[in-house]
Parts: sequence; C-alpha cells; structure tokens
Amino acid sequence: MKNKKLEKNVAKVMASAKHIKSGYADKYTKKNIQIQDELDILRQVSESTKKKFNLKTILSKFLSRVMQTIGSKEGAIILTEMKTKMLYFAAVKGHNAKKYKEMRVGVGNGICGWVAVSGKATLAHGPQPNEKWERKKGGGKILNVLCAPLIIDKETVGVLELWNKENGKAFNSFDLKRISFFATFIAMIIKNEELLLEKEERVHLLENIMEISQKINSTINLNSLLDKIIEISTTQLKAEAGSILLLEEGGNELVFQTVTGSKKGELKEIRIPVGEGIAGWVIREDKILIVEDAQRDPRFYKKMDQKLDFVTHSVIAVPLKSKGKMIGVMEVINKKNKEFFNQQDEELLVSLSNQAAVAMENAKLFHNLQKLFINTIDAIVNTLDAKDPYTRGHSRRVTEYSELIGIKMGYGIEKMEALRIAAILHDVGKMGVPESILIKPDKLTDAEYEIIKEHPSNGVKILEKIPQLKETLLVILSHHENYDGTGYPNGIIGEAIPEFARIISIADTFDAMTSDRPYRKGLPIKFSIREIGKLAGKKFDPEIVKKAVSVFRKISKIKGD
Repeated sequence: MKNKKLEKNVAKVMASAKHIKSGYADKYTKKNIQIQDELDILRQVSESTKKKFNLKTILSKFLSRVMQTIGSKEGAIILTEMKTKMLYFAAVKGHNAKKYKEMRVGVGNGICGWVAVSGKATLAHGPQPNEKWERKKGGGKILNVLCAPLIIDKETVGVLELWNKENGKAFNSFDLKRISFFATFIAMIIKNEELLLEKEERVHLLENIMEISQKINSTINLNSLLDKIIEISTTQLKAEAGSILLLEEGGNELVFQTVTGSKKGELKEIRIPVGEGIAGWVIREDKILIVEDAQRDPRFYKKMDQKLDFVTHSVIAVPLKSKGKMIGVMEVINKKNKEFFNQQDEELLVSLSNQAAVAMENAKLFHNLQKLFINTIDAIVNTLDAKDPYTRGHSRRVTEYSELIGIKMGYGIEKMEALRIAAILHDVGKMGVPESILIKPDKLTDAEYEIIKEHPSNGVKILEKIPQLKETLLVILSHHENYDGTGYPNGIIGEAIPEFARIISIADTFDAMTSDRPYRKGLPIKFSIREIGKLAGKKFDPEIVKKAVSVFRKISKIKGD
C-alpha cells in the first residue's frame, strides 16, 4: 500500500518536473523568438539608414513588422504635424486604414493624444470612461490598446499605437515593454530622415554659396548677382520675400537695390529715411534684428504694406558693411508655415550678407578700373580723330550702330560691353598709317590701299600688350573680312569670322556711306540701306543684315531721311 502511494507521489513529482521543464523550455524558446524578431527589426533600421529612403514607405513597412511581432490586428504610427500641431496618421494598418489617414487628432485627446503630451507609454483595456480613452472614428470595435511615445532629443514627436491583439487576447505588460523598445527605433528612423534632409539642405546651400563666390569673381553684372543672393536667402530661410537696401549718397535714405516678388517695381520707388522702419533702425543702430510680429512692432514702417497691399508678419534684417563702413541692409520677410526666424536663420543671413557686401565692393573696384580703362581708350580714339579730321567721330558712331544691332540680337550687359570696346577700337591701327594717305582727297593708289589694308594688323600690334583686350584683338583683326571670303587680311569665310566683327563691318560700312567725305557728300540713309541689303551673303552676314536694316530704318525715320 505504501509502495503504491509512493509510486503515485513519484509520478506526480515527475509529471510536475516535466511540466516545469516544458515551461522553462517554452519560455526560453519565446525569448529566442523575441530576440530574433528584434534583431530583424534592427537590421531593417540599419538598412534604412544606409541610403536615402521615403519616410512614409519605411514607416509603413516597420509598422507591419512590429504588428506581426507583437500580434496585433491594427496599428498606426502617428506623428505631430508641425504647422497645426495636430496628430496625423503617417502609417496605418488594419480596418478602415484609409479613413484614419484623413483624420487629425488634437494633442491631449484620446490615448494617443495623452501619450503625446505625457511622453509615457500606456496599456489600456476598454472602452473605459476615463480621460485617456477615445474610440477611433475610423470604425471597428477597439478592445485594448498599446501606445508608446516617439521621442527625439527629449521631445515627443508622435506615438506608436497598436490595438486589438489577435485571437481575442489582451495585450500585457510584456507587450508594452516591447512596443516601447520598437518606438525607440521608429524615432531613430524619423531622426535619420530629418538629418538627411538637413544634410541635403546644407549641401544645397554650400553649392549656392560656391556659385555666388564664382560669380563674384567673374561677373560684372552686380544686379544679377545680388538678385541671385537674395533669391538663395529667401529659399534657404523658407521665406516669402527678401530685399537688399542701400544707402544713398549722403547717407540719409535707404533705397531698394534688389527685391524679390511681383512688387519689385513699386518698391524701387520707395525711400526709407535712416532711423525709420525696421531697415532704418538696423542701419542706425548697427544691429541684427529679428521681429516675430511686425504689425505690433513700433519700428515697422507701415506705409510699405499700405502701398504694396502686402502684409508683413515676421522679419529678419542684418546690416550690410564694406570695409567696416555701413552701406545698407539685407532683410528677409515672412517665414513660411507661420514659423519664426531663429538663430540659425540669422547666422545664414549674415553669411549671405557678407557675400553681398564683397560682391558690391568688387563691383565698385571693377567699375573704377573699367572707368580708367574706358578713359584710356577714349584718349586713344581722340588721338586718332585728331590725326584724321575728316573721319572725326567715326569710331563713336560705329560703336553706337553696333550697340543698337547688339540689342536687336539680344545681347546681355557683359556682351554689350565687350562689343562696345571692340567697336570703339576697331580702327585704332590707322594710327600707324601716314596722314598723307588718311587725309588724301583723291582716290588712293594700289600701293596706298595696301598700306591702308595693314591697319587691322597694326591695331593688334598696338593693343596686344593689354591682357583685358585679348578677345578684342581677333575682332579688330577681322572687321574687314567678308562673309564670302573676299575680305582681308586673311580671307576667312562665314561664321569663322567673329560675330562682333561681322556686326562692326556692317556698322562701319553704313557710317562710311552716310558720312561726308572730302570728295563727296554723305549718301542718303535709305539708299545706303538698300546697298547693304544687296551685299547680304556676300560682304555681310545675311542674318545680321536683317537686324541691322531694322535699326537703320528706325534711324532714317528719326532723321527724316
């Protein structure tokens, strides 16, 4: 009897031991599965951080993996919308997912809103009559909810929420621990996306600054350069408008040098006294100013908005200085998305304003050098005019005609400047021709004509030591070449002749025909136009002739010839 009782007790102990062993084995297996699942998710995070990715796509994939791991039927990753500060469904899975994507939840409302405010993970069974529970409007019965905050740099940017565990089971504290673990890595994904965007913006900014630096060293068109700087400023600071204002001579008023937007014309007519308005205050006080609400700031110059039918909200303005001297103000207006300008914006605008100041200083130096250069050219041309009184003013008239043709051809400022210099110097080689030949009233002999034909080459010899005229030399050398190859000195054909030379050739001929000479009166303009038209394709470029004829007809109309 005792043996049978002992056998029963042993059997119970063995069964109990087997059960305990089985429990330990199940627990160990589950732990392994949990670790494996978490490693899989970590691998996904790692892969997503190695390359550029679409945030919504990766969040959706991550959510699916988390739901599968924890065993929930429905879930969402809900983020804070910067503009409205409302919560929106960035990724959602399960019943009526499309409806959820259209929803917005107020921060503090419902379980997800409560977690977003408190920054604490929560497990809830419901529906319950408490401040946390709020049934989703997307439809479907919600039995239980897991919700964990997404925290970046100690700030809650959203939540990870799962509801309705599979097979009618309830979420438990272990599930809550795991969802909090996953929330950490979702926050990491969001942070990586922010860093990526920040990096791209930084690269774009550096590219723009490099472009500005290159233009500062290469362009003579200050206005286009300043336009580019203010365009980059408004784009990088995410603002609606921007401007550069400069002090007028005397230093009592600011005028708009560069302005973005459709009101450019009206703004350039406005004068702002130093000390008035935000820009006037900045230049008087020599301080950077950030204004969050311009309409309530007593320094704001309200006449501007009234004149332009515009509403200024936020402003950031920095002084413009050149060699320590105040020259103006650079300002950017109305940060988009109802945000305010910050310290980072200030640092960026200061950097760009320094670029603008360097550009203006370089432009001033260039202008002074250019003025000296032009004065030197004028002295050379005056010397030539003094040598040949019968053609006095010829170079200037040829320059005027060439410029008018250049305008017709759509030349920009820099190209027009180069054409002007080439035109005014085209005959400089005649300084090497004896006066007896230049002022001879009779027809030249063949030998004398050969001497005249040397003047393009002589012009190159006279000017070849001036580095700024390197490209001009070929134009001077070629202005007597003919389109059909019959010209001199090298007999080049068609478009092999520099375009400026083809323009100057027409302008030169027109002036020679319409000007008085010792041996004849100037020919009528209309007659000269017809003769030039006949030479299209022979002596002259036919396409440029069309532009030139249009110019000469206007001159004829003005002069009544």
